[in-house]
Amino acid sequence: MLEISLWEALAPYWETVKVAVASVLDLIAGGEDAIRDQFGWGGLVATYAALAAVVIFVAARLFKLSFAMIKFLVAPALILAFLVTILTDIAFAAALPVTVAACSLFLVIKG
Repeated sequence: MLEISLWEALAPYWETVKVAVASVLDLIAGGEDAIRDQFGWGGLVATYAALAAVVIFVAARLFKLSFAMIKFLVAPALILAFLVTILTDIAFAAALPVTVAACSLFLVIKG
């Protein structure tokens, strides 16, 4: 039987990843230099503040979305699967995928 670890499988791609990360870091450093040359330190501070605001906004939206998903998808699916398990002879593990799909479909139709 052929056994290969994940690291051995990804080893040929490691150099490509290192080059890509280095090029992104060079791009960021070049952007910093360009902003500092064009607008000075105030422009660099304003850029960092704007980027921080965008990151905080995206993180807040993802946080809100994750709680909405738990509230409207995970909890109802678990409750429905539990009720199906109690009321019928269907196993919880068999009912859960069906109830998740049903709740997802309901949310898609609901909009």
